[in-house]
Amino acid sequence: MDEVSQAASAHVSISVAICTCDRGARIVEAVRSILAAGGGYEELIVVDQSSTLETHDALASFIAQGVVRWIPSGTRGSGRSRSIALEAAASDLVAFTDDDCSVLPGWLEAHTRVLTEFPDVAVSYGAVLPAEHDETSGYIPDYAIVASKRCGSLRDRMNARGIGANFAVRRQAILEIGGFDPCLGAGAKYFSAEDRDLTLRCFFAGLGVYECAESQVMHDGFRGWSHGRRHTSNDWFGLGAVFAKPLRAGRLAALPYLLHEFVRFALLPFLLALPTPAKQKGFMRIQAFLAGFARGWSAPMDRARILFKAEVEMPPSIEFKLEFPRDVVCWEKGEAYPSAGE
Repeated sequence: MDEVSQAASAHVSISVAICTCDRGARIVEAVRSILAAGGGYEELIVVDQSSTLETHDALASFIAQGVVRWIPSGTRGSGRSRSIALEAAASDLVAFTDDDCSVLPGWLEAHTRVLTEFPDVAVSYGAVLPAEHDETSGYIPDYAIVASKRCGSLRDRMNARGIGANFAVRRQAILEIGGFDPCLGAGAKYFSAEDRDLTLRCFFAGLGVYECAESQVMHDGFRGWSHGRRHTSNDWFGLGAVFAKPLRAGRLAALPYLLHEFVRFALLPFLLALPTPAKQKGFMRIQAFLAGFARGWSAPMDRARILFKAEVEMPPSIEFKLEFPRDVVCWEKGEAYPSAGE
């Protein structure tokens, strides 16, 4: 990018958000990495869906100093928590990372430059690198980006598979299309895929998506092989539900995306692995995808915005009623929540 766009991006307001649930003190390393990386962000928001105050206590010093704006919520699911962060953010640009990630220097500036230079881009996905781990025991979900590009062609759009561990959005544009689907994501009804769903709905709304190789985070979310099978099943169940929505809403433009995803990453690997023991993994993807599609096809949804209709949830435990310090209450949509120090 040229010097003019870099200078302009230096003055753009951007918020940073981490959504967490029952991960305790693990989030501290993520917060420290964000503080060390800098990037001129407006605020650091932590949306906490935990059932106890363990995460709050681990962040107590950051909250007291006004470094972290802590928002507790009695809801469940990363789709809900990301929408809460969007609604609460003070800036029109919001960058997300996860509680098991460490951001690398320049990660935020890269997203800011993209969203500054390309006003039609609503989502900028960054690279997610796996931390060092024993590859014989399991894996870490990652997302490699070889070269930065705006996903304009059908081929680029079908291969835009950015993940929620590193991305930034244009707040108002995303809220106008309904935010994140509350029924998608880890901890939600359909387990996963709130990021892929957002990508698809951006395409249908005419909003741009960008893959930014210069923005990088390190992911430390190790999964053993037994856990990995469940993780894969959840991902494909969520994907099936995601692709059911636009087709139910009459958006036949979703069909090439569905066929590309299903044939390339589920059906073809299964067929190629038929003579080997690995065929079970491919068949699991097919089963989970079809089950998610069937469930999504029959679920109540807002067809105009291509969103599942979620029931209102009450706080799941008494901790949310009695144990939050300083008269903090759970976040509810439309209810103001004070910044740290207010």
